[in-house]
Amino acid sequence: MSLFWTIYFILEIINDLSKNVKKNFSSCFQKIILDFEALIRYNMRMKLRWTEKERNTLRTYYGTISMEELLEKLPGRNANSIYKQINYLRKRGWTFGKQTT
Repeated sequence: MSLFWTIYFILEIINDLSKNVKKNFSSCFQKIILDFEALIRYNMRMKLRWTEKERNTLRTYYGTISMEELLEKLPGRNANSIYKQINYLRKRGWTFGKQTT
């Protein structure tokens, strides 16, 4: 079973529990269930780590092609994540685009 479906079923169980909790248990227990549900939902949205291949693609093409073309070369990434990664890598000494020799 994939991770997506596992998390989906856990969320369904939590939703069922939270409905029952509202009827049967104290508000403290309700808060624990709802906090756990929020934690799982937050972690589902967590970003994927940048791979070396993606970083090397940025190094090669950033500044030499348009953002639309770059987005095609990096599926699953958006312009904002690319800008953030560029700034992160620049702070670590990376250079981008055409290299001067």
